[in-house]
Amino acid sequence: MRNFSKEKEFFFALILVAFCFSLFFFVFLHDRLTGDQVGLWTYILKDQYREPFSLWNSRASAGAPQALSPEFSYLDISYFLSITIGNVVLRSNIVDGLHLVLFFIGVYLLTKHITKNNNAALVGAMVATFSCGATIARIGANPYFFGIVTIPYIFYTLVLLLETPTYNHSFFLALSFTYLIISGGLATFVWLIFFIFFYIIGYLVLFFDSKKIMRIIIFLALAMVMFTSFSFFKIWAGFTYLDDTNTRPGPQPYEYFTQGQGIPKEIGSRFISFLIRPDIIDYLNLWIGPVGIGLVLCSVLSYKKRHYLLSILLISIAILVVWDTFMTHLAHQVPYLNRTKDVVKSFFLYSTFIGVVSSFGFLELQKRVKTKWLVTFIVTAVSLQFFFFFILTSAQGMSAQEGKELEKTLAADTFFLDIPKDQLFRVTYQDFSGGLIQIRFSENNLYIGDWIHGNGFSRPFLIFKQAAYTKKTNEMLGILNIKYIYSTTQRNNLPLFKSGKNEYLYENPFFLPRYRLVKHAIFIPKENLVESPVTYAILLQTPVDFNTTVVITEPSLPSDLTKFDLLVLGNYQFTQNEAKELQNFAAQGGLVYPDISGMNRSIETFFSTPKIQFKEITGAKKGFDSLQLQINESGWVVLSETFSIYSGWEATLNGKRIPIHRANGITSAVYIDTPGTILFRYKPQAMYLGGIISAVAIIIGIGLLFITKKIRFK
Repeated sequence: MRNFSKEKEFFFALILVAFCFSLFFFVFLHDRLTGDQVGLWTYILKDQYREPFSLWNSRASAGAPQALSPEFSYLDISYFLSITIGNVVLRSNIVDGLHLVLFFIGVYLLTKHITKNNNAALVGAMVATFSCGATIARIGANPYFFGIVTIPYIFYTLVLLLETPTYNHSFFLALSFTYLIISGGLATFVWLIFFIFFYIIGYLVLFFDSKKIMRIIIFLALAMVMFTSFSFFKIWAGFTYLDDTNTRPGPQPYEYFTQGQGIPKEIGSRFISFLIRPDIIDYLNLWIGPVGIGLVLCSVLSYKKRHYLLSILLISIAILVVWDTFMTHLAHQVPYLNRTKDVVKSFFLYSTFIGVVSSFGFLELQKRVKTKWLVTFIVTAVSLQFFFFFILTSAQGMSAQEGKELEKTLAADTFFLDIPKDQLFRVTYQDFSGGLIQIRFSENNLYIGDWIHGNGFSRPFLIFKQAAYTKKTNEMLGILNIKYIYSTTQRNNLPLFKSGKNEYLYENPFFLPRYRLVKHAIFIPKENLVESPVTYAILLQTPVDFNTTVVITEPSLPSDLTKFDLLVLGNYQFTQNEAKELQNFAAQGGLVYPDISGMNRSIETFFSTPKIQFKEITGAKKGFDSLQLQINESGWVVLSETFSIYSGWEATLNGKRIPIHRANGITSAVYIDTPGTILFRYKPQAMYLGGIISAVAIIIGIGLLFITKKIRFK
């Protein structure tokens, strides 16, 4: 009868938890955006703050895959949601709710295994989910956070493996990590490995068993090998993407160790300030509330329990990383770690293990408080605490009324309705920051500058933007197919197309079609494709006419020089054979700079000669990973696309492979010597070969799982 009473209490508390989740969905999440999206939409709601903000996946087809390597985006779960669910508010609600439910279940499973108590696990999961401000504040429609909610699952399978080293547990740990890679990407995995390293050391110290140590090492290694095999397609593709983008062009202020400057002088004061920090209000994301604090204090009575000490270790490391201490600087040395987002993910680690610690506190409280329905009382208290602090008094998220006003604003927005929709042109923001463009552009089916969808993190594009800042900014925008420039302030150097309340839309007179055919080309050999100093010197410092001419950059001289009008050698060291080719090129009327032909012809000769204007190419057929163009004459096909930046793009003319050249520093071009059909396809080897390896590995893994299921490991 007593056991039945305990089960009844647990199920009643579980029903209460389900009710709390329902309230969360229908009260807190109703017409509300949280996480990364709060500030963006709050600004958009008010006319006076209509700065250019948007979500990269608001309209998935707006720039991908021309802007972002598809292997990096297509495999993220939130990307599929972006395609299937058009309403951004609804998508945000679904994603946030799914995050919370998955996170709750994961913490429950982990805590149940550690405490062996259903009620304690339920309380721990509630505290981690509804009491920790870190979890609530950081959920959002972000692909990384799909990986973050797997943290408790990964630690759960890791605990199983460390306690009972078997193939089955290795398999499930590898599968958990694989899901993390698919949903969160490489950086999330590398960030988590940083913490798991400390966890494994702590576990082996506290739970050391000399009889198991070799088996643990073997099966941990086996799990990593399987994980690498399962995720081969995404790991390879991810590193390919990182190589392509090269996101950090210069030293960061916190990279002291890698720059050989030693430990920062202020690191000691930072560590002390973390203990007595006066501006603790800035760290409300670590808030656990009165109920959580009470349970954590009660857990101190369990300090002899080794699992409790292990959880405290992870909490301490998470706090040290978030609080900008020596541990933060150590974390920053992890390769490919995003110095801003990934460290903030420590919040989720903190929430997970605060829940585990709270479960120990509940068990100690249960010993001393002889009352029925204690778990129901705690669950109710945590729920009320959450709704009071986060719904009644917190500014997190957008209110239901604001959400309705936002929907009305977007539905009635006529500012962009006069812009023609039948052309492939783009809109950008006035400062050319490469940052976030207002979501209203996408809502009106307008193409946004490609850098919004991934190129903003590409080092070649950062160099391009920096060059465009200095000179010919509008012309540089024009070669990127930017026809309209949106601004919240008046500008006198551009013709006004349309104006509204604190909004101005200017027409770019230097706009060039997205696909065009030009007859003239300048070639620059042996150029650094990232920095491209000679290329930008030609683009910005000479009177090159983008309407007639394209600047092609490649590492070496082409086999056929007749495609070009001018060769700018710079510091290119040519061979004797190449010298003969250059002499022949000059003899046939081509220009070489510096002049090696002895004809005393200067570079100005090229710019003073009349040129043939471009011809627009229409009828483009676009797919998610392809582009088809029909060309009726020979010449250079210039595309305002970034195919040339990313490896994996291929071009064929009438079925025959042709090279894709870097054009105008950042875009793409192909040379057509005969009329026909050009087909651009994204065919990265990492996707196909890696996919085959992963498929074979998973099949073998599942087969071994069934074989070893009947084997008893001693």
